[in-house]
Amino acid sequence: MDRMSEQLAHQGFTELEVWKQARIFKNEIWRLTRSFPAEEKFRLVD
Repeated sequence: MDRMSEQLAHQGFTELEVWKQARIFKNEIWRLTRSFPAEEKFRLVD
C-alpha cells in the first residue's frame, strides 16, 4: 500500500469532503425550512 492509500485508510469519515459538503447542505436546508409554516414542516426538520 502506498503512502496516499495508507493516509486515506486512516482518515475518519468527518475528514471526507463529501461529508463536509453534506453538512453544509443540511444546514442550508434547515435554514430554509425554518421559515416554512408549521403544517409544511412535517418530517423535514426533525
